[in-house]
Amino acid sequence: MAQFREQRYNTSGSIPIYLPCADPTYQQEQTQPDEIAVLARMPTIRLETYINAPIERCFDLSLNVDLHAHTMAHTHEHPVAGVTQGLMHLGDTVTWEAVHFGLKQHLTSKITAYERPLRFTDEMVKGAFQELHHTHEFVAQPPGTLMIDVFMFRAPLGILGRVAEALVLTRYMKNLLLARNRYLKQVAEAEIDLAPPS
Repeated sequence: MAQFREQRYNTSGSIPIYLPCADPTYQQEQTQPDEIAVLARMPTIRLETYINAPIERCFDLSLNVDLHAHTMAHTHEHPVAGVTQGLMHLGDTVTWEAVHFGLKQHLTSKITAYERPLRFTDEMVKGAFQELHHTHEFVAQPPGTLMIDVFMFRAPLGILGRVAEALVLTRYMKNLLLARNRYLKQVAEAEIDLAPPS
């Protein structure tokens, strides 16, 4: 079972201070109102997941379209355009079809930054959100890897969107990310190969 580390802020409110965690197999979750997010008025979800696997494997699995489809099977999410299987690289796009809140939706994302095996960023170029940025960072911590997600988004519809962010969307998106990371951790540590979902 994952253990979580607590995050606190110093008196300036901007520099995170992490408390030590005895168990290295933790997964950290928090919605972090850092200064960038506050200024941009965008909710930010930051997750830290320790994976007992090499950094290159964690990086590649995070860019694997087949793995993402497996993790989101409960939303019937599957790729319908762009890169529809295998690994994505800088400049690649993928369009996903999924069911969220009972509605079929499409979202197209693009890999806008790529530095293997340290980090990459995907951004929404078309979809239901007004903006969506997801930065993935990887830090080697032998014998494994610390995977860090920084997920920032903005809902449409002005003040109604802000209300939806606070009441529903932030927790909903965090739960999706946690489910994805649990599955990625399982696959990475088991050293199994992925097959495209049926």
